[in-house]
Amino acid sequence: MPRDLTRITPAERRILDLFSDGEAHTSAEIKAAVGEDYEIEQGTVNVYMTNIRKKLPAGQTILCVWVRGKPQYRHVRLLVPDHVA
Repeated sequence: MPRDLTRITPAERRILDLFSDGEAHTSAEIKAAVGEDYEIEQGTVNVYMTNIRKKLPAGQTILCVWVRGKPQYRHVRLLVPDHVA
């Protein structure tokens, strides 16, 4: 099944826009980018990351790395042939 970025939600678009600088971002930065009228939980950030991963084209993903006990996320392109991804 081909992945399709046209199906992303406005909140997911804001997160991808945040990632467009190529840097890693904290959960707090992601929560601020989503811009909801209420505070979102870490579990909600995890759901956003999972949903975005499912919609990204083959060969791209969201990496999560732990820095000083806190998660940071980065949108990356994988160095694998297209037929493997």
